Amino acid sequence: MIDFIEELKKVRAYNTFIPFYPERIKGYTDAEIAQIERDCNIHIHGQFRQLLRQIGRCSGGLIWGWDICMYNYTWRYEQFTRYQNSVLIDFYNDDETRNAWEQSNLHPALNKIFIWNSSGKSTRCYYLITTEPDDYLWEQDEYDNDMLITKTDLTILDDLQQQMEYWTNRFSANPNEMSPENYQYRIDNSNELFEYYTIGRLLP
Repeated sequence: MIDFIEELKKVRAYNTFIPFYPERIKGYTDAEIAQIERDCNIHIHGQFRQLLRQIGRCSGGLIWGWDICMYNYTWRYEQFTRYQNSVLIDFYNDDETRNAWEQSNLHPALNKIFIWNSSGKSTRCYYLITTEPDDYLWEQDEYDNDMLITKTDLTILDDLQQQMEYWTNRFSANPNEMSPENYQYRIDNSNELFEYYTIGRLLP
């Protein structure tokens, strides 16, 4: 079993100002995970189940959900429960969307998709195809590869490690390309941002 807490602690940049509160880490119970499965019409297994059990309710700062949907305050419980249906509406009403899923030999509901990573500023998103037995993410780009959904070589852990290595480095003592104003804003509002980007949102 993967220890997500230890693995993600390893990739945090030294002297980052992104806060980490280990005492706030909390996972979902098995009963809560079963409810998420029912509400979102997905299978939860492998790394996804381990992640939810260990840090699903609050990452403590080990994950900052700027792009990871389940930790991003702009997403709500209702959006996750309705997500497959919204994709199905496009599937049945848009030829290009339907063709992309069919050419990928996938169906949004039958393959029980879960939206994993989406910045909202990009045409690219990543799914978990939860009927698949492994832990790899699937990628779709609105303007690339005819919108096909293709399996990547990234597991859930790989993606989280890359995300946190990037963000904690970017918001470290050396702000790099950030403007001084933006850097100061991040420092001054780090506790508020913690609430926005570390709380799991898969249950009401």
